[in-house]
Amino acid sequence: MPIFLPEHSDSLGTGTEGQWEPGSGLAQPRGLECVWVYNGLVMHDRSIMDKYRIVDIDGLWSPDVRDSREQNPADHGEQAGAAFYGGKGITIHGFVECGNIPKMRDMQQALAGAFSGIEEQPLVARTNDINNDVFVNVRLAQNISMKESQDNQWARREFLIPLRASDPRIFSWIEHDVSASIVGGNVASFNISNRGNFPARPRIILTGPLSGSITVRNLDTGSVLAFWDVESIGSGEYITTEFLLGKKIMTDAAGNRAFGKMDTVNSSRTFEIRPFQTDRVEVTAGSGSGSVQIFWRDTWI
Repeated sequence: MPIFLPEHSDSLGTGTEGQWEPGSGLAQPRGLECVWVYNGLVMHDRSIMDKYRIVDIDGLWSPDVRDSREQNPADHGEQAGAAFYGGKGITIHGFVECGNIPKMRDMQQALAGAFSGIEEQPLVARTNDINNDVFVNVRLAQNISMKESQDNQWARREFLIPLRASDPRIFSWIEHDVSASIVGGNVASFNISNRGNFPARPRIILTGPLSGSITVRNLDTGSVLAFWDVESIGSGEYITTEFLLGKKIMTDAAGNRAFGKMDTVNSSRTFEIRPFQTDRVEVTAGSGSGSVQIFWRDTWI
């Protein structure tokens, strides 16, 4: 008799009466089922004897919220103003576990050294499937706690690592990309999918020769990147526009700022790809025969 296994529900937050449902295996962020890597340091690899065993990670699921409200004068309640996400505080708590004291000291020094930098670096969750690996950019927020205490014969020390992500988003390790030729007067179009739960912001590279009303438009969100009609991109030249949190960066092939080419009247403040959706993006130019490349990562908050 064949055995039929239940399929996972398309709705992440529901269950079925009388049976356990399998999960999709795609939800983010990940946790203690993963190996975690930072600045080359591998943590929570249960396949090795001398290791950094993580017992809890906190702060991955939700960033700080910058809320603004005003009290209603002479009345109940308040008026809600604009709200934005802030940074994300993440703590990693675990143990250095080794077979002897000298090896433990080596691993303590390696742990402290890996987190000693003052620039943000990727904290990566490895899943054994690179298509499901993710990362968040963090750096040390306070000193590492690694108290020297010995009440048994184990070569074991507890650690607590407080981290801070100025950008609270979690990204897919794989960067997706699409590209196409642009012939003046015609439309190059793409379907771009973001399987995360938060809008993705792309990096767009336009390569000349292109001129006259160069425009990149997301038909589903209304996001637009437009160039002034009189501006052009010469043969062999390219313009890169990257949409970050709080700013966008626009540079030419030499790395110089190229904001003078942007049509600030018709361009959007930012350019986004909807979460859990597939968006239609179109690229046009009045004349020329150049190309476009669009890069993005699945994005979670």
